[in-house]
Order: sequence, then structure tokens, then C-alpha cells
Amino acid sequence: MTSRSMSEGRHERHSGRGRRMLWLQAVGLLLSALLAVSWPVARAAEAEAEPVLEAVDISPLSGNRLQLRFRLSGRLAAPPSAFTINEPARIVLDFLGTRNGLSTRQQAINV
Repeated sequence: MTSRSMSEGRHERHSGRGRRMLWLQAVGLLLSALLAVSWPVARAAEAEAEPVLEAVDISPLSGNRLQLRFRLSGRLAAPPSAFTINEPARIVLDFLGTRNGLSTRQQAINV
């Protein structure tokens, strides 16, 4: 092999590496763009899958008791966590993974 053919061989190898690097960069850029576009779509689909609290129905019962019925758009993944406060009187329910579809976060109950 002559020195000229050896230098041409090196040039071909280097240009092959250069093409591979450009190709890898292009693939990386394309994958980044796909991820950037698909992330909000996936998040929106996840949000749509969350149940929505649509209504709270309050019914009086005998013995100075009330029944609260919560209407949701879908099934809950887990029961809500709850606690009470005496002063002022409050019942707090935390529906994890649920969106509030009501116009307010509080519901007054006049007993």
C-alpha cells in the first residue's frame, strides 16, 4: 500500500466516524423532539384519567345526623384520608389523585 492510499484509507475511516457522529446527533435530536412533544400529551391523558369530584349531596337523617354523598366521574384508587377539627367544626377529606370539579374547595353545612 502506498502512502497516498494509506492516507485515503485514514480519511475514509475518519469521514465514516464523522458521519456516524452526525447520524447519532441527528437521532438524539429527533428523540429529544419526540419526547418534548409527547410529554404534554401523556400528562394530559393522565389528567383525564383522574376521577373528578362532580358534586356533594347532603341529606338530613334522623337523630341530628347527615349523609354526605360524593359524586365522582370515576373510581378512586384508594379511600380518602380524613380528619376532623372541633373549633371551628370541620370534616376534612383528602381524595388523592382526584381533581376538584366543583366551583369551591369548601362546602358549608348548616346544622
